[in-house]
Amino acid sequence: MGEGGLGFDYKWDMGWMNDTLDYFKKTPDERRDNYHKLTFSMMYFPNERYLLPLSHDENVHGKATVLNKMWGDYEGKFPQARSLYLYMTVHPGKKLNFMGGEFGQMREWDETRQQDWDMLAYPLHDAFRRFVFDLNHLYLEHAALFAWDYYEPGFKWLDCHEEERCLYAIERTEGNERLVCVLNLGGAEQADYRLDIPWSG
Repeated sequence: MGEGGLGFDYKWDMGWMNDTLDYFKKTPDERRDNYHKLTFSMMYFPNERYLLPLSHDENVHGKATVLNKMWGDYEGKFPQARSLYLYMTVHPGKKLNFMGGEFGQMREWDETRQQDWDMLAYPLHDAFRRFVFDLNHLYLEHAALFAWDYYEPGFKWLDCHEEERCLYAIERTEGNERLVCVLNLGGAEQADYRLDIPWSG
């Protein structure tokens, strides 16, 4: 509004959403050839005030819920979804998570029914709910994850050239606070990975 608009602060980053969900549907082997689906959004991100949407549109009309979109069998979908939400949390931009995503609902959304809260009786779903809860609190407690979303020094790739191993390292900054997130999305342990951090702490 202060820049002459109509009061809409954010633009939905549909490119981020499509690329990210497509990446997480793929097997670890397929991800090598699609590695930069997770880095591409930062090529254009400074151009707008983006919001990262996992919205209603991604949970209806045969598209499957976010959890069901993940690669793997039932149990294997949960670590994939945890990685997705962690990547979303450390990526600049405000977040939108549609109802049911926070506990890994399996059934698509239906406006005539309530959410499947009975899924919380299953340990994997309850643990996922606790993970999202803790991740949300981590986000609120660390200004580096949100305060400089639209200020260039707030984000830096520490490593985005590990195509064969599907590793990513991100630094988020705000004032004196710096956080580093390393994502291993290659489906295998990476015991020999070394990351040089340009600061101590």
